[in-house]
Amino acid sequence: MDLKIPKANVNASLLKRAIAFIIDFFIIEFIVVAPFGKIVSDYVVDGSFVETLNWMMSNDALFGELYGIIVAITLLSIAYFMVFEYKYGQSIGKMIMKLKVISLTKKNHVWQHLVRSLFLIPIYPLTFIDLIYVVFNQENQRILEYLSKTKVVGV
Repeated sequence: MDLKIPKANVNASLLKRAIAFIIDFFIIEFIVVAPFGKIVSDYVVDGSFVETLNWMMSNDALFGELYGIIVAITLLSIAYFMVFEYKYGQSIGKMIMKLKVISLTKKNHVWQHLVRSLFLIPIYPLTFIDLIYVVFNQENQRILEYLSKTKVVGV
């Protein structure tokens, strides 16, 4: 008699997680960032990236407009991960890579997915610490996953 015993959730490999994130990054680039492309391209000057950045930083009105776009892109990117991971337990990249976000508490909460997604806010020390933590954590959790009481597993 062949019993179908469900396999235990296994920590997701860092490679599969990275590939899933790259897939999600391209999806976000296409559905979130690209629509703002025309607006941003109007502000880019001919020359190097550094010249463009210096020009933008020296123009307060321009920087204010671009700051709004950056905030909008960040919030929409956070919403992408929050909605998919709360509703389905997976972003599209995680679906493709057969990964799933699980709650380590008895119930799945929206706040957990908000905290998990805060890595998208461009605060470099936080992002750097989050990435370093995942490498040295036995459960392969990022620090924001630890704080949100969630983890990514293979399915």
